[in-house]
Amino acid sequence: MIVYELGATVTLTHAGAADDDAQLFVTAPNGTESTPVVAFSSPNWSGSVTGSQYGLWEYAWRLDGSIVDTGTFTVGGPWYSTLALLRAEMNIPAANTSHDTGLARALTAASRSVEAWCDQRPVGGFLLVDDESARIYRPTMRGPVMPGVVLYVDGEYRVYVHEFGASGYTVETSDNGVTWTELTEDTDYRTYPDNAFTLSRPVEAFVADEWPAWVRVTARWGWPAVPAQVAEATLRTAARAYRRKDSPDGVAGSSDWGLIRVPNLDPDVRQMLSIFHNDAMIA
Repeated sequence: MIVYELGATVTLTHAGAADDDAQLFVTAPNGTESTPVVAFSSPNWSGSVTGSQYGLWEYAWRLDGSIVDTGTFTVGGPWYSTLALLRAEMNIPAANTSHDTGLARALTAASRSVEAWCDQRPVGGFLLVDDESARIYRPTMRGPVMPGVVLYVDGEYRVYVHEFGASGYTVETSDNGVTWTELTEDTDYRTYPDNAFTLSRPVEAFVADEWPAWVRVTARWGWPAVPAQVAEATLRTAARAYRRKDSPDGVAGSSDWGLIRVPNLDPDVRQMLSIFHNDAMIA
């Protein structure tokens, strides 16, 4: 199965003749169907679609009213590194895509592992989503520091939310969850940490004199950009995961060193991710 990066242009082809009545039908992972424009260049018909969603895509070619070919392709992710970088890390030529299925599995496993080490952040949590969406919180002063929990700091109340990484957000409050009042930044509240976007960090919380029973935040969730440490840790972990197929019992061989035990976690990866582990916020 062919694996593509998110946003890649996927060109699908099928052999035919110039006078065929050719149609291409594509179904995205969320069920959305499309019919890309097709063109003939001997000996194939071809059409292209943008891999805009993670997951399994399906396609079908119809010639002269009959389905003549079906297939699938996968848009891998969400990942914090790329197939191209992992190929280079593994000394695989850039044009050699024969290993991509295994490399994609390694990138997926590495990305999920990084999230787990970084205080169980959600899948794709270090990526900035394209569209805004709303999340509602019921502030409470009980429990571990996580979205919805309030801390009393220096005479003010800090309510934690899920991390978001772009301007244009809105903050609203309500006493009943029905009628909402939009707040004004720097008048009704301020963000925490200060200057988050300038520091390439997400906003984690809002600070105010008090918080009503309900808080609604509409934002683009995720980080402004994937932290360099996360990207590098993912790449190293993916490379190690891919090599693991050559050491199924946890033991690797070397002509110089003989058999050596594969460690549980690269200490450099542990160090790189340490600043995201046990952080103030659990997303």
